[in-house]
Amino acid sequence: KKIKIRYYSLSSDEVKWRKVAIYQLGSDFIIAFCYLRNEERTFVMNRIQQAALLDENYKIPKNWEPESIVW
Repeated sequence: KKIKIRYYSLSSDEVKWRKVAIYQLGSDFIIAFCYLRNEERTFVMNRIQQAALLDENYKIPKNWEPESIVW
């Protein structure tokens, strides 16, 4: 299921709600498709202030690989 997160962006110094589809979950980050930015993003867990599960399904792209992420 997609989730909605309230996320603090260090670069803009703003908190915004974002709808995301999680591709990979780490201990201190998630890699997800962000519907606000319309691209794959990495989100730091300690900057997520709230999260809510949505009633929307998604599929991870067939050829997606975690190694393709550049930090």
